[in-house]
Amino acid sequence: MSFKKDKHARYWRMCANILPDAYTSSDASRMFLGFFIVAAMDLLDVLDTNEDAEVKKSVITASDREGWIDWIYDCQVPDGEGFRGFTGTDLRDRRTNGNRRWDPGNLPNTFFALSSLLILGDDLARVQRDKCLQWLPRLQRPDGSFGEILGLDGQVEGGRDLRYCCCAAGIAYIFLDPLAESYEPAFDEERLVDYILSCQNYNGGYGESPLREPHSGLNYCAIATLELISRLKGPGSDRARQALNNSDRCIRWLLDRQTTVLYDEAQAQDDEAEDEQEGSFAKEGVASFAKAPMYYSPPEQIVGFNGRDNKIADTCYCFWNSGALAILDSLHMANLPAVRMYLLNKVQHLIGGFAKDLESPPDVMHSYLGLAALSLFGEANIKPIDPALCISKSAAANLQHVAWRQRPSAS
Repeated sequence: MSFKKDKHARYWRMCANILPDAYTSSDASRMFLGFFIVAAMDLLDVLDTNEDAEVKKSVITASDREGWIDWIYDCQVPDGEGFRGFTGTDLRDRRTNGNRRWDPGNLPNTFFALSSLLILGDDLARVQRDKCLQWLPRLQRPDGSFGEILGLDGQVEGGRDLRYCCCAAGIAYIFLDPLAESYEPAFDEERLVDYILSCQNYNGGYGESPLREPHSGLNYCAIATLELISRLKGPGSDRARQALNNSDRCIRWLLDRQTTVLYDEAQAQDDEAEDEQEGSFAKEGVASFAKAPMYYSPPEQIVGFNGRDNKIADTCYCFWNSGALAILDSLHMANLPAVRMYLLNKVQHLIGGFAKDLESPPDVMHSYLGLAALSLFGEANIKPIDPALCISKSAAANLQHVAWRQRPSAS
């Protein structure tokens, strides 16, 4: 089965215009959703304005691009301490020192905002960089981990897992050039490395926090964070690199995430029995929509990736695991042709996009991560991706046009 670029482009154009009502409850996370949409259109190379009538439906206009950029800047909190997830909490002229905590900058949304601006070709000139760099280290806890927001009296609030560590490292990477002679870390990188290494399990994988079960998404965040703060290569990398590659534990754990178990047979039988018992036409309609539109495969071997031991394959883990392997220069060790068959033959949807698994309709997150995985595999008609930043390499290259990243010429 081939990659259906035209269908994927139409799917993402539809998402850019209006999302299904199932996303209503995620309105406060609109920045998160918007990132996947613009990042996917960039990987498909359909962000450039093109007035050709035959392809006009698959691209955005210059007005679209400027409108999206302006909306992202509307989500920058007035004091410059990061970006909010949507404009619904913007207090505008009612904002005071007493109620500003109701509209805080959010660490993940700040990373998604900056990444989206880079993808859209913005020069980040309106970003309040200095204030954001003062805010970022205040989100780091004494144990080296990061929280999500600052609450009352500057208290760090939110989870304590590796996702926030990765977002913090991504923000710092965008704001500071780690290869510059004058580089000074934005926060305590040594404490961050200590925290990350404390999250490694006995089998080599990384969990949400110390002593937690390894998980592919969190494992990726650990490795991407170490890459973004330059701890996997070059000076200062010995401690982190030794922990990752001790007896090849981490790489072996990642390769063990490959699985031929593509669906939960017991759950499928339970669902069928429930449908028969209730006799619901609506449920039958949903089931047929979820199952029928998939591209089904010939009998060759198909392999997906799971996120934990004894779980079924899931589209997003095709990137979380492959991305980590790519950062560790070990992607060639995975069965990439078989994983490609899983993505294209099992979870690529007839309307475009990718489903989470064989039983689901396409959704924004899994559709983007399916594209991202195929990009890592070198799929034609998809732009190459930066595995640590999770955006296209061309978007990451836009950093060279940002004022604070430009270096004086040798002359």
